[in-house]
Amino acid sequence: MSLPMSRPWKHPATGVYWFRKGVPECLRALVGKREEKISLRTKDPAEAKVRHAKISAEVELRWSNLRLGRRTLSEKEAHAMAGEMHHHCLELFSENPSQGFWDSRVGATLWADVPIAVEQMRSLPEWEKADPDFFRRKQIEEWCRSQALKELSSRGIEVDTVGQSNLARAIGAALQNASLKLKMLSDGHYDGDVASTRKISSEVGGGSPTKAETLGFDELFSGWSREKRPGEKTEYSWKRVLDQLGEFVGHRDAAQLTPEDFVRWKNGLIEAGLKGKTIRDSKIAPVRAVLQWAVDNRRLKARAESDHPVSS
Repeated sequence: MSLPMSRPWKHPATGVYWFRKGVPECLRALVGKREEKISLRTKDPAEAKVRHAKISAEVELRWSNLRLGRRTLSEKEAHAMAGEMHHHCLELFSENPSQGFWDSRVGATLWADVPIAVEQMRSLPEWEKADPDFFRRKQIEEWCRSQALKELSSRGIEVDTVGQSNLARAIGAALQNASLKLKMLSDGHYDGDVASTRKISSEVGGGSPTKAETLGFDELFSGWSREKRPGEKTEYSWKRVLDQLGEFVGHRDAAQLTPEDFVRWKNGLIEAGLKGKTIRDSKIAPVRAVLQWAVDNRRLKARAESDHPVSS
């Protein structure tokens, strides 16, 4: 006899749907509760199924990470994780880029070892003259560390001090590069020349540069749309599919998409009740078409057939 599939729970009083799932007994001490209960913030049953599938995948991933126990986090893993904050920052301030919160001038000097003479340390005013950004830099570094701990906690990942430091530095580098891109936008550089933006970021970003370049969904879709000139209905529906994919995987970077992301997304859509033909023709096909356009136009580097979402 098969177990019943987890599905959204409708609150009897408010009508709002919730995600509810019992925490395995072996993880209750680590999770700190007996049940995961998260509001889906919708009364629409169809939307609730989609959100439920996404949250279910996130919870299962967090539980899986908790089962692995304490480990380290490589620089590559840290930069990939911090990349989501980079994308979020760009999206958050895309309309008004000058309102970005990051201090890029001080951000370029994070974790810099500035030698201070003993006689300067004896006198605080002299110390400040020698390194006027010292306290501001330490404040930002501490903020990066706290964000790293929050990010790890939300994913259920326990890492050693080296891994925590790698993630804190990666977060600083990601937001530094994002702030430099926003600075270009605030100066009126809306020409879509992403390559030159990345070049400038790498030249003046300072600190630890991000390991991988990013390629946003919106950027790719804009290029595909200009060339293919789809109908208004197609343009709207395909753009919406990319938005749904980005919400599911937790980022909007085409360069980070993997075949595993597509499989998880497909399974989530199946769990939401969509038919196979709808998933194949209305969800996966549009994404593959845009990614293939990116590969054909040298915007997205082609990978081996077995390791590329376009071919999966």
